[in-house]
Amino acid sequence: MNPPSALSLENVSHRYNGADSPLVLDGISLRVDLGQVTALVGPNGSGKTTLIRVASGLLEASHGMALVGSSPLPLSRMSPEARAGLVAVVPQAAYLPPDFIVEETVRLGRMAARGWLAAETEADRKASETALQAVGLTSLRGRPLGKLSGGEQQRTLIGRALAQGAPILLLDEPTAHLDLRHQLEVLRLVRSLAASGNYAILLALHDLNLVARFADEVFLLVSGRIAASGPPQDVLREDILSAAYGIPVQVLEHPVYHTPLVVPDGADPTDVRGDLAARGSAKRYQPMPRLTSIHTGKGDDGSTSLTGGRRVSKDSQRVVAYGTVDELNAMLGVVCSETPAPRLLEILRRVQNELFHLGADLSTPEEEKPRRPLPAIEQAHVERLGKEIDTLMEEIGPLQNFVLPGGA
Repeated sequence: MNPPSALSLENVSHRYNGADSPLVLDGISLRVDLGQVTALVGPNGSGKTTLIRVASGLLEASHGMALVGSSPLPLSRMSPEARAGLVAVVPQAAYLPPDFIVEETVRLGRMAARGWLAAETEADRKASETALQAVGLTSLRGRPLGKLSGGEQQRTLIGRALAQGAPILLLDEPTAHLDLRHQLEVLRLVRSLAASGNYAILLALHDLNLVARFADEVFLLVSGRIAASGPPQDVLREDILSAAYGIPVQVLEHPVYHTPLVVPDGADPTDVRGDLAARGSAKRYQPMPRLTSIHTGKGDDGSTSLTGGRRVSKDSQRVVAYGTVDELNAMLGVVCSETPAPRLLEILRRVQNELFHLGADLSTPEEEKPRRPLPAIEQAHVERLGKEIDTLMEEIGPLQNFVLPGGA
């Protein structure tokens, strides 16, 4: 017999407006254990936020229940004080009082334990200090929230949840509105908390590639039901995701982390062809026989930003390889929709794999690279990509007018 999980949802179904309204959750059962990061994924409106609310005990499900450990009492039937000692919720940092300081915000997590009118105790101060240290904000303890970055604000909310002392953390879109660096910063923190063995973590995320890298278990929700569950490699599959999201999806292997790398093939081919035609006539887009440079036309003084805030000159071949990824993805999506020829599809696969291998070196901080470094980016890589792409553009009618930004 399995030991009781930290958090379990048992056959949860929910309607918001009575028996005649549609189910927003339909027969959901899952468990989250200490030391585990469990991710909820799925299209908008699939029930992720509602499930987080049920798991917190703030929303009582129409049917089924959320339980903690071996307790038979559902979370929704517990007192707020008892529930706060078991489950902490980290909302999106959409709005925070700008004049609150970091330390005050983290200390608010202790209110459930001591009450609003009771004096702060030494145990409260120690718990708040430990939480500040855990989220790496001791040096910013006196800074107003309005002067923090988005990532620092999200870490402050996580610190408040840790100060609460609950072993179960629920996070609803913790990376929403954050740039790449702060997304990684927040999820590395979440991963380290789980690795301590002291927390069971359930989070809702839209970014499937972050899920692949940081989650132990994934539940894919579609129309309020679990469409698939299991480790990321079992859920993030082309057939499952294409059916769930209603678009063609490719899943490659990440060249550094060897996790699933999800590449949506995207829009309706008719819409994409019109978009590409419009792009081709725009002034800042020029025909380009080889991938020798990029141009953004945004007044950035001849340099561009890489992941982690590094800025480098656009005549660097590293920027050439990095800058082509987004532009090429639009074209490659059309290729998948328009090209049945096996030979051209094989070229397409080679182009995508080459791009992701090149891009991995650019998007991975030096301290996180594997002991065996990735091959250096060389001009030969860029030229090989150019030749492959030229072949595709010459042989596929809808793509003949597609051009990349830049100049020869």
